[in-house]
Amino acid sequence: MKYLLILVALSGATSVYGNWEKCIDGDLFVIDSLSRSWEASKTLCSQNGGHLAVLATEDLTTQFKQFLNDENLDAHISKGMWIGFNDIQQEGTFTWIDGTAWDYTDWFRTQPDNNNKRDSCHGQDCGQIWKWPRSNPTWQWDDDYCFKSKPHVCQYESHQTCNTP
Repeated sequence: MKYLLILVALSGATSVYGNWEKCIDGDLFVIDSLSRSWEASKTLCSQNGGHLAVLATEDLTTQFKQFLNDENLDAHISKGMWIGFNDIQQEGTFTWIDGTAWDYTDWFRTQPDNNNKRDSCHGQDCGQIWKWPRSNPTWQWDDDYCFKSKPHVCQYESHQTCNTP
């Protein structure tokens, strides 16, 4: 049986389970520090009533990146975190997993690059947010190999935790 453990931490404090939570615009964003593939992360979010985070607007992305910086998450998460976009169906055509329009991007300057050195059949098809480069780093989007294990961000829309006065 699956359980969703959400600790109320509106300030974004770290929970004892290695998760960080933040309410943004009524949605609850939960960062799970346990590493999984993109598909396993997507499945886990879905089983718990959410989906991988859809950072489809500049305002939402800015607020989320501010949360990451405020919590100094790069000290805890060094290889990026899965979020909810991919180009699995058609190379170079990225889509959000919830069908939200692809109107805004926040790619790192050399991305997406579909590097296929480690997977010549598929290349890099799944979306992550990572802090790069090592000198003067910023949180931005990147495409990466879907099979890689890394933390992920689940989004729970209109979550009651976020709508309590």
